[in-house]
Amino acid sequence: MATADQLPGELDLTVVQGDDLNIQLSVDENLSGYTFVASVHEINGTTQTVTTALTTATSISTLQVSFPASVTSALAVTGSDGAHNWKAVYTDPSNLTRTWVKGAFTVLTKI
Repeated sequence: MATADQLPGELDLTVVQGDDLNIQLSVDENLSGYTFVASVHEINGTTQTVTTALTTATSISTLQVSFPASVTSALAVTGSDGAHNWKAVYTDPSNLTRTWVKGAFTVLTKI
């Protein structure tokens, strides 16, 4: 029997608390007309905070995702107060939404 798989790609990220984190995602697809939202989710007990990153299409096949220092400094260091996950979600020109990439988001103590 055939199966279909629409799972997002996995990409774990690590950043030092208070540092900027900029990543560039490239694909062999034309992303014209797509909109993207990237977010980091801090999970601490029953509290969940969602912080949105800046996303910019830098070409028809490249996306720049930026978690600025103001975002990473507000996140708890992983392992002490919380665990984090992140994801990038797109909406295509026909208005279909899909989680594109997701993973762990580790925050290290600033030295």
